[in-house]
Amino acid sequence: MSVYSKMLMDMMAMASIVLSDDTILNPKEVEEEKDIEVLTRQWVKSRGPAAEQVELAVKDSYKRLLSSSIETEFRSLAKEKADAEAIAVFAENERLTLFLKGGSLKMDYTETGSSGSKLDTESSKLGGKISGFEVGGRAKLFSGVMGGDKTELEALYSKYTGKSEYVGSLIGSGGGYGSFRSNTQNNIREYELNIIETRYLNYGEAFFKFGYGDRLWRRELSPSQTEDYKWRYAHVGFGFDFKTIFGGRFGLNGRYQYGFSPTMESFGLPISATFKLKGVDGYRFEAPVTIPITKHISLIGSYKYDYWKIKASSEVGGYYEPDSKTKNHIGTVGILAKW
Repeated sequence: MSVYSKMLMDMMAMASIVLSDDTILNPKEVEEEKDIEVLTRQWVKSRGPAAEQVELAVKDSYKRLLSSSIETEFRSLAKEKADAEAIAVFAENERLTLFLKGGSLKMDYTETGSSGSKLDTESSKLGGKISGFEVGGRAKLFSGVMGGDKTELEALYSKYTGKSEYVGSLIGSGGGYGSFRSNTQNNIREYELNIIETRYLNYGEAFFKFGYGDRLWRRELSPSQTEDYKWRYAHVGFGFDFKTIFGGRFGLNGRYQYGFSPTMESFGLPISATFKLKGVDGYRFEAPVTIPITKHISLIGSYKYDYWKIKASSEVGGYYEPDSKTKNHIGTVGILAKW
């Protein structure tokens, strides 16, 4: 490294001056001549032609190189300080969030035999006959206990009802898949209690989420045949919410969900019994959008894909519940309030 390069690096280090954690020098307020005088005393140790050249180099380096570098550094430090203050204010002020959404559910349910062939299906369209609502809220518990900026408790409840198209066969008829069609009345209810750990980022938020839920799907195939699919479940996942240039947010999150003690309880024909399912698990992806209206009120919407895989039960009275897959698509729109 040349003496001239070392001099420039030392001057850069000296020029990066921060008075305190709360006060940053503004380059426009820096007295150039005073700074140059300090640097000159540092590098000019004698008199003569060589000293004059070094003094000219100090002045030229400061005006051409250091001045713009100092300004850039100050701007960066000021932005970091402003972002930190904004995050602190946001974290302090947002303590309670409530929301209410209306939604539509597209059902895609398939039961399969041991060979993988279709036994029956249930289907409906998004914006069709199955609709419902979701309600919930979040409350801030701590400023962050797992390395994040805040920890929240979340409670959710959802209910969807409506008809789907059944395609299958009548039990005991000997007909194959598609030999019988009808409409099924569906009632799908879920509630959850979750913990969310959020970390604030320059471009939005990142969060880790885990919780416990309870799910019931009542499937009324006919006035004389009803099936209740129900289980409790745990889930774990993570996601991101990104800021937009319009002041809103859009996000993407996902989770894995695992059911405990799943059952299918049958009422009426052909048998009234409880079938213990051998297992159930799945995953969920969601893409939410938030558009602020006022300081405390926002419009919200989301698209969710909810997948469950159910393993067949053992036989009860000569009957069994076969393998099945549920692929529900849910679109919602609503309103959110925060304090």
